This record gives sequence, C-alpha cells and structure tokens, in this order.
Amino acid sequence: AALPPAIPRMERSLTCHVATRWYRAPELILLQGDYTAAVDVWSAGCVTAELFRMMPENAPSVAQRGPLFPGQGCFPLSPQASPLSDTQAEEAASSDQLALILNLVGSPDDEEVEETVRGPECSAVAKAAMNYLRSFPGRAATDLRELFPASSQAALDLLGRLLRFSPARRLTVEEALEHPFLAGVVRGGDRGAGAAAAEDIDFGCDSEAVGSRMVGPLDFESEELSVTRLRQLLLREIRRFHPEMPPDPEWDLDAEHAED
Repeated sequence: AALPPAIPRMERSLTCHVATRWYRAPELILLQGDYTAAVDVWSAGCVTAELFRMMPENAPSVAQRGPLFPGQGCFPLSPQASPLSDTQAEEAASSDQLALILNLVGSPDDEEVEETVRGPECSAVAKAAMNYLRSFPGRAATDLRELFPASSQAALDLLGRLLRFSPARRLTVEEALEHPFLAGVVRGGDRGAGAAAAEDIDFGCDSEAVGSRMVGPLDFESEELSVTRLRQLLLREIRRFHPEMPPDPEWDLDAEHAED
C-alpha cells in the first residue's frame, strides 16, 4: 500500500495584529510582520508612563491618570490615501492611535520611516503604510517635562528612549536595565554586597499604609491569592476612588483586620 502523503511542516510566523491597541508599537500599527522584541520595549514605555502618572505631582486628578495613547481607531481599518483636511486632522489627532503617538514623539524623518517600514517598497502593505504616514501633518515632539513635571531627568530620559518611533533606535531590554534610572534595582542574579534591595525601591504612589509614599515590597507578588482575597483587594482599590461606598463587613479588609 502506498504511504500517506507527508504532512507539511508548520512554520512559526509572527502575527501582524495584536489586540492591545493602546500599547501597540508604530511598526505593528503599520503592519510590519518582521517585528522584534522592540515592540515589547515600546509597550514597557507605555506602562512606565502610566506609572509616572500615578504620582500626584504629575497628575493631581485621578481622571488624568490613564493610558498614554488611548486611541479609538487604528490603521488599517480606515487608512487615508491622501492628506487629511484640517477638520479630519483635528478629529484624528484625538482618536487615531498613530496620531496620538506622533503628537508625543513627533513626525519621523525619512531614515526613521525606512527603519520602521521594511520590505519591498512596491508591496501593497508598504505603499499603504507610507500613504498612511504621509497623511498626517508634520509635528514636533512634545517635551516630556510638560507631561511629567515631577519626574527626574533620568526618568524622562529612560521614557524617551523607550518610546522612539523607530524600533532600531529604541533601547534594548539589556540597555534599559542598565539605564541610570534603574541603578537601584537589583536584577535576578546580580545581588551582591552593598546592592540596593528590591524592597527599597520608591514607587512614588499614594499609600494609606506608608504616609504619602509607597515603598515596597510588593507583597501581593509572593502571596497565595484566593478568590476571596482577590475580591477583598479589588474592593479596597475601589474604595480608594470611591470612599463614599458603604462598609461591607464580609469583604472589607479593614473589618477583617479589626477582628484580628
């Protein structure tokens, strides 16, 4: 009997689409399929900015603390084949994902575009990506000091290097870990005599337990979290923003501690 045909070997491929739009790097927005770990560095930069916004000195109002790029739409769902009108540009500036990014990092120069949009220039994807980029009016980068006035120069330097438009110009993970802003953070096997302990990191967030500053350790990372415990922690977090909520003896952590 004849042998069955060989099953073709499956090749691993990278998806051109990710669901976390607000943390999507420019090259992902532009449908570049050969992306690298630089997309994760971009996402880390977005999260870092959110952490900086948790500092009351940077964002006095809770309403100001949120995603850095909360876009409502993203290429290629509505690409523009020609430059936007003034009205369209104004609308896009407040809703389009790439427009929000450009408002902060500024318009890329020709070299940055070439480093980001890779592949044959004649391909349909490259043409669409180029047209999309060119549809936005040129703009200068925003001074990060305006957004994070209380953050140190080292903090802003790290953030700016994480959020470079071109993936080739962003810090690598190793370079980011060696940045002066993270000098006090001990990596896995690097703890030695005189090294700062991870629990000594000042996160610069509100904390009811430790005055106006929260200093580690992050106890929840080593805690066994049951469903009940998760509910208690969630309720405590909600109460930080809605202190008017009535007490709930069954789920309130304060009530639990009072009984102890």
